[in-house]
Amino acid sequence: MFMRTIMPLLLLCIVVSLSSQAIHSTVYGGEWHHNATWVGGIVPSASDDVVINGPVYLTYTATCNNLEITEPYGVINNTSLGYMTLNVNGSLTNHGTVRNNPLGFTLTVYVGGDLLNYGTFTPVTLYLNGSGAQTISFGEDHPFGGQYLYRTVSAEPIILLDDFYASNCTIHWGNSPLQFSPAASKIVTLNVLIQNASVASTLSHEMHMSETCRIHNLSFGGITNLGYLTMSSNTPVSGELVNHGTIQNWGTYPVMTVDGTLTNYGTISNNPGGFWLTVTPKEMCSTIGHSM
Repeated sequence: MFMRTIMPLLLLCIVVSLSSQAIHSTVYGGEWHHNATWVGGIVPSASDDVVINGPVYLTYTATCNNLEITEPYGVINNTSLGYMTLNVNGSLTNHGTVRNNPLGFTLTVYVGGDLLNYGTFTPVTLYLNGSGAQTISFGEDHPFGGQYLYRTVSAEPIILLDDFYASNCTIHWGNSPLQFSPAASKIVTLNVLIQNASVASTLSHEMHMSETCRIHNLSFGGITNLGYLTMSSNTPVSGELVNHGTIQNWGTYPVMTVDGTLTNYGTISNNPGGFWLTVTPKEMCSTIGHSM
């Protein structure tokens, strides 16, 4: 309870501090590198905190420290004349829109700190390239809407601030530990490939993946499956596994090793498209659903 109370207060303090000290765009916005886009006529440098209050577009690579995009008019995207990159060395808080230009080409975003999304976030690619732990928020009403999400540093964890939602993308966690904050309990995906992570989960954490999703090179603590857990590589589970959905292979012969008890209320089977799945639980508590 203490952690759930203190986290919003800390985030609020960060936003208030940023808003009072940052370089602000005008509500009319404009090109990032034009003086007229910014209150006071100062173009942000790589060390400046920035607040976007209007539609700002990039015609060159732009770099800043912390970045906040406000609602309702804060928008940042590439120009329709080329592929652009936004480098945020610190944290990014989005209450507005981060997107590819709807007239063409794409925007790539690098974030070195935390990424809290409370708006629309649909650039083609997101790189989480911080040297330390990074906290991210892509909740049910504000999911990750890009095509690719990459973690470039493997030693430090990614922390899910709340339930994680994504669709129609590839997520490469970079072999990082993936952790849940006290407020996060599930990963919900539609048509997503998730790969390369050690998921620090227990039975209280849930996987909700659609039939078109796949996991590759993932390991879990304990886990509860309520969707399709379709794997294309060996998948170790160091704790207990409860299945209410479907567990199956994809395009190969993976082995799922469960060091704890496996309780099945759903389906555990070979993929009807071919190949087969091997499951080796330490103990099978019950097989109430379909037999393996």
